[in-house]
Amino acid sequence: MPSTNDFQTTLATYINIGGSTKKDYLLTCVPMRSVFIENVSYVISAYHASIPDLPKPANILKSFLVETYNGKNPFVLRMMQYLSRSLNNDLAGAFVHGSLATYEEIAYSDFDALVIIKDEVFDESARLANTAYLLNRAL
Repeated sequence: MPSTNDFQTTLATYINIGGSTKKDYLLTCVPMRSVFIENVSYVISAYHASIPDLPKPANILKSFLVETYNGKNPFVLRMMQYLSRSLNNDLAGAFVHGSLATYEEIAYSDFDALVIIKDEVFDESARLANTAYLLNRAL
């Protein structure tokens, strides 16, 4: 059974390139939506296989406060707008971290972010494929 880390790697690879095989890489020459649709069932299976590895509810932090980004970085602001407009119903949250989150970015800072997808997205293959496609476009 795949571990939670295996699933996270599978999901990241799926979102970043649409799949994990040479065939998937070649499919990037065709419209990207088809790559995500082609591989969605594999990702959903990996998600369901990873569920037993998730922490038990008693060990999960119930709530915490994360400050809303108030900086002026145009890339972060554009990303916030894109995610809000395109993926608002599919994401549990999206967070910047690193120098962007501490308002200490410099000219060559990278864009460190964490995106949390709602569990129910994994119940519908078309929804997951669309979410992955839209996140990929955000790259």
